[in-house]
Amino acid sequence: NVRDSMHAEFNRTFAVDKHFETREELKNAISTFGKKYNVVFSIKDSHPGKGQYAYICKHGGFKRDLGKKDTPLVDEVTEEIIDLSQNVSCVPEAKTIFQKSTQKFLCPASITLFGLTVTKNNMIHNHPISQDVTTYAINRKQSPEIMARIYSLLSSGHKDPVTSVMDTLKALNVKNIIKKDIQNIQSLYLNDNGGKEMYSLITELENLGYVIRIQVKENQEVKGLFFIHEKAISEARRWPEAITIDATYKTNAHKMSLVNIVGTSNASSVKGGNRLQTFAVAAAFVNSETEGTYQWILEELREAVWPTETSFKLPSVIVTDNEQALRNAIETVFPESQHLLCSWHLWNTMSTKLAIGKIASVEYNLRIAEAESEFKAMMNSSDLTSFQKASDHFQQIITTVGYFKENEQIALSYLRDVLMKEDEMKRWAGFYANQHVHMGNRTSGRAESFHSGLKKALGSQSASRMSLTTKRMHAYYEKKVLPI
Repeated sequence: NVRDSMHAEFNRTFAVDKHFETREELKNAISTFGKKYNVVFSIKDSHPGKGQYAYICKHGGFKRDLGKKDTPLVDEVTEEIIDLSQNVSCVPEAKTIFQKSTQKFLCPASITLFGLTVTKNNMIHNHPISQDVTTYAINRKQSPEIMARIYSLLSSGHKDPVTSVMDTLKALNVKNIIKKDIQNIQSLYLNDNGGKEMYSLITELENLGYVIRIQVKENQEVKGLFFIHEKAISEARRWPEAITIDATYKTNAHKMSLVNIVGTSNASSVKGGNRLQTFAVAAAFVNSETEGTYQWILEELREAVWPTETSFKLPSVIVTDNEQALRNAIETVFPESQHLLCSWHLWNTMSTKLAIGKIASVEYNLRIAEAESEFKAMMNSSDLTSFQKASDHFQQIITTVGYFKENEQIALSYLRDVLMKEDEMKRWAGFYANQHVHMGNRTSGRAESFHSGLKKALGSQSASRMSLTTKRMHAYYEKKVLPI
């Protein structure tokens, strides 16, 4: 029967001591086997430098309980997630954002390799094997030739292009595609020139080795595009300690903001000194910076790099500016990680509250420098005693009559009523921050510096087509992702 044939071929293809020359050969073998028998193996753990990989059945593992509510976050509109990690033809059925049902049945089927040599295998599945080849999105990936045919037919002006495509594919004996896939391609990418450009962009990203996720509104307008390179996934798992996020730069004619996510390795920077290297993790084009948007980005980041059914080490800290929407999203999606606020942004906020006018006097400059010194001593404090000492000095400086006029009470209220609350202090006080591995990341400067370098790399084309923007981004990213 089918199961016997599947087990026999599995034991031949992934026999213990079977060696694969390259990771690509291994991936192709798993993909070919999966398509033939309609099973899916996903990676659970990897150490590429050692050629060590652990694959499990898609239904293996379990969904980790984070103690979070299942209620979806309400944004301006009801949203859907379309999974484009494999190809635009692999779009699964739309589903409500943040209400992801688990398909984990603790299936024991697995493949384990070391040095790209199989050390252990198990082909026993504890669930029925679907005979429907359209069950899994990954198995609905189409060849470039078929995708070109689909695109051509959808652009032909036929009165019922979706039916025309399905009839043509049926005649070509293409069975691993569903009507919804074609409808999604049509509605998302072919309605206007902007849609065609988005289609080209996603195709380009996939060809460059990126895992893609998109977010759309009910009217099928693209609201967000998340992408992460396969190599960056490995690097983020290798160096997960400190993740920095920044979203300040609109990069294209669509006026979509780029949310940039970077990490820190333990390798010294080429600039020398004690500075550690920054590497690209992921990015997202979004048309709004709301809590719902940030939560979607972080959900996709976590699912791509640290899936819930795996044991990969999560970030120790996540460093950002003080944007409330992003703060809330981090607390929801990464409750295990400590959120640290950028110390530069904190002082910038405090100094703004202390400012007495556009034209600062010599006396004011002296006093603000004293206040800054004590505030930074609070941010860099090694224990509660040194923190309290710096806090007392800071409050004494800003409340001295005549120094900052009426602004002293505004600044004092911000310090006492906001920053000095214990939950908030954990995000910025030095003696709290040092309880976590942050690798010297106390500001969002790494992501902002990355943005600056990216802007230079994009040059005068930064307001041009997204596909061109992304090609230049990829070239810059290649320099910023550490070799495995």
